[in-house]
Amino acid sequence: MRKTSFLFVALPLVSFSLLAACGGSEAASDGADLTNQVETSNWAQLSSPTVTEPCGTIGTPPLTYRHLIWILMENKQYSDVIGNTNAPYLSDLATQCASATHWNDAGSTYNSLPNYIALTTGITDSATLNPFKCNCPPSATVHTTKNNIFRQVRAKGKTEKSYAEGMPSNCAYAGGTLYAVIANPALYMWGGSDRIACTNDDVPMGSNTMGAFIDDLNNDTLPTFSFVAPNLCNDMHDCSVSAGDDFLSVLVPQILASPAYSSGRTALVILWDEDSPIPNVVIAPSVVPGTVVTTTIDHYSLLRATESMLALPYLLGAQTAVDMRGPFNL
Repeated sequence: MRKTSFLFVALPLVSFSLLAACGGSEAASDGADLTNQVETSNWAQLSSPTVTEPCGTIGTPPLTYRHLIWILMENKQYSDVIGNTNAPYLSDLATQCASATHWNDAGSTYNSLPNYIALTTGITDSATLNPFKCNCPPSATVHTTKNNIFRQVRAKGKTEKSYAEGMPSNCAYAGGTLYAVIANPALYMWGGSDRIACTNDDVPMGSNTMGAFIDDLNNDTLPTFSFVAPNLCNDMHDCSVSAGDDFLSVLVPQILASPAYSSGRTALVILWDEDSPIPNVVIAPSVVPGTVVTTTIDHYSLLRATESMLALPYLLGAQTAVDMRGPFNL
């Protein structure tokens, strides 16, 4: 694997230019082995992160993480959220931690569902992603048997869960009026043990104050990888930017106050599915407060980073995606 060097300067409001980092030279269909990944860490925690100071408490990030959390929001551009007076919480959180001003989705021709599939599988070819443009529930023609981040985590002997707000029961293909089936990509994974795992690991979230996700935070039972899908109002799809900001202003502090985040080996990414450039906030104790990444990254960069942080092989498009760990100090 070719290594790319990054200049990292621990100053507030830092702007980074990224260099493309190529993945493994052998592009296996289910992922390229990471021969340089180990389960040990050489990090030192300077102080414990807090709700008001969640970032900048670790100088050198851990090589591997115990927990990765993705919160997926819907259909906004960067300027609609970050720096918008209607999103004061998220704008402040981006300043406390980090964001990228040029984060692209999977492609301008794709609507929501193909982006969720690309994010979790690394699929890049249009022939495979195009059937998902229907934005419809899973079916015999709308699913994939490709490897995915959920299956990878399980194969590693770790745990994963999807938490879908408004879903009436585990792994449900339909339900309440605000439940977004298309924002729940684990439903569309039909290879290997995926469908069996979905019935156990794809669960109703509850709300931003109670339910399965909050219980796992409070009980220190958070899985290795968490995929959080707010409902169609709280993800900003059907309701206002301020409604989504309000929702996250209650949910995210509970993540930051949890035992998992306090441990120093948990990272949180808040991300929108489309439209480029999409809003994002990257949060981890090692992230330098005020970091702004200015060079283009994309959904495949997040998949690559997540796989690297959990010592997993790179899937498909993640193999050649821009590496975002260095610039964000993850």
